[in-house]
Amino acid sequence: MVIVLAIGEVGPRTSSARASTETVTAEKGIVQSTVTGSGNVEPATDDDVNFQTSGTLSHVYVTQGQHVQKGQLIATLDSTAAHLTLDEAESNLTAAEDDLSSTTSSAASTASAQASVDSAEASVQSAQTGLDETKLYAPVSGTVVSLSNLTPGAQVSSGSSSSGSSDSSSGSSSSDSSSSSGSTTAGSLGGSSSSSSSDSSDGSSSSFAEIVNTSKMAMTVAFSESDIGKLKVGQAATVTMDALTDVELAAHVSAISDVGSTSSGVVSYDATLTLDQSDAQVKPGMSASASVIVGQAEGVTVPNGAVSGSGSLGTVELFRDGKTVREQVVVGLRGDSRTQIISGLSAGDQLEVTTTLPSLSSSSSSSSSSGTLGGSGGVGGSALGGGGFPAGGAAAGR
Repeated sequence: MVIVLAIGEVGPRTSSARASTETVTAEKGIVQSTVTGSGNVEPATDDDVNFQTSGTLSHVYVTQGQHVQKGQLIATLDSTAAHLTLDEAESNLTAAEDDLSSTTSSAASTASAQASVDSAEASVQSAQTGLDETKLYAPVSGTVVSLSNLTPGAQVSSGSSSSGSSDSSSGSSSSDSSSSSGSTTAGSLGGSSSSSSSDSSDGSSSSFAEIVNTSKMAMTVAFSESDIGKLKVGQAATVTMDALTDVELAAHVSAISDVGSTSSGVVSYDATLTLDQSDAQVKPGMSASASVIVGQAEGVTVPNGAVSGSGSLGTVELFRDGKTVREQVVVGLRGDSRTQIISGLSAGDQLEVTTTLPSLSSSSSSSSSSGTLGGSGGVGGSALGGGGFPAGGAAAGR
């Protein structure tokens, strides 16, 4: 019982803040500064695919869930009328060219005949485009995740899977199979393509088809005003999944929005990170955290707490010949946990770091009682005794 009273009475409850001193060693290494944010991973490629002309559906060549290659034919419209229009335009062009070649009179007549040829050529080009637009091609490689349930014979409106709809969010079909004008870029995830993810069995999809490629993932992260200025396209990043503790994937900044958004008076800016690695465990929609490296330097480094001051100059407590000497150093990059020292220190130098500990007055009476009566460490069995008192110090003081 005497021991219990001795520990309970060590030091007044209103003691001022305490300090802990440790010795650290300057080391050669890399200093990194990062900014962090969170979001959800989504497919980097998510395209709505629509016809660019109206007509009667003739044939559908793919099924929902099928993997398609860029340029693969998805569906066609009845091209009878388009063929007739093209034939007529080509016939008119031939006639105009014949008129031009037989014109031997005035320059005015020649100019008029040439104008007729130019007009006929434009009509042929327009008719060819109309014929090409009766074919719908995949603008990208990926999986068809939704597909219109319209059957051959149904009417299809331009830019939509159902007659009468004016939604034309994609514009991705073209006779040129390399066209990707309807691609959703990495910087605009969650835009028009998200509206087409509904079950195609009810015909409610706003596009004829939606193609997603999950082999490449991306995430949009909102960064604060103070952080967005540090970001640049191409900067390296790491992405971790909230639900997958063992997955960390390399990424890079692929797009930065110039337009901010305000929520509760706080302005933020979106940046898109494209993942450079994949993992079968990562699924679209998963919550993730991202860390973007905005600064990196190599050289002599010390813990941040070892350097006092701000800016390019700082001071350290150098431990030399058994004594502590205050030295001025030139500071480089101040990273998340360590600071680069450009001059004033060498690798192997030892420094003293003083850390301010909470005052003893912040300890509650209940914690002091718990530490006194608990038997986990006895008087000297732990670094700190009841109420935050140094265990060894209490016994020695008495």
